[in-house]
Amino acid sequence: MLAAFALPALLDQRVSVRSLMQFGEILMTATMNSFRGVHRHSESELFDSQFTLSHVCWLVTYPLAGWVLTQAGSIPALLVLGAAAMVDIVVALFIWQGKI
Repeated sequence: MLAAFALPALLDQRVSVRSLMQFGEILMTATMNSFRGVHRHSESELFDSQFTLSHVCWLVTYPLAGWVLTQAGSIPALLVLGAAAMVDIVVALFIWQGKI
């Protein structure tokens, strides 16, 4: 969410898209390195699964946010997305029960 708010300001300051992509790569590499030793999966498997999951979430929430925002306004959109985030947290805790 912070990235969504920060990105337009960064692009207005003439920050290159390439440098933002490199920052994302560094961030992703750091995230993947934090998984080492915790799971016995290869780094590419972890990246693939995280990449797929994150893009599925974006594909669902962005159109939902835009539709609710245009139909009902800012506050209902915030409430709907907040409720979706809470459901996601409960589902994640249920799926990963005992693994966290």
